[in-house]
Amino acid sequence: SDDEASVRDLISKLNENPEIKEILALFQLLLVSKGLNPEKPPSMMEIMRLFADKEVREMAGKLKAKFDEAGIQISPDQMNLFMGMF
Repeated sequence: SDDEASVRDLISKLNENPEIKEILALFQLLLVSKGLNPEKPPSMMEIMRLFADKEVREMAGKLKAKFDEAGIQISPDQMNLFMGMF
């Protein structure tokens, strides 16, 4: 699908940018430490609960800023696909 192709493109951009990869890894660890189950996609309620957390919001903001700096555009659907790859 187009989304999968763009996720592959995203992954190649991330591989060129170790700083973003590092922040992503930290973000993932943070989400798991806050109760996210990496085995299944989070419900809308879980996402809302996670983003109500100050640490999660700050880390997401950092990640978004780095994506913007690197010229990486990501849709919510692509983010879901992407998160599902880890």
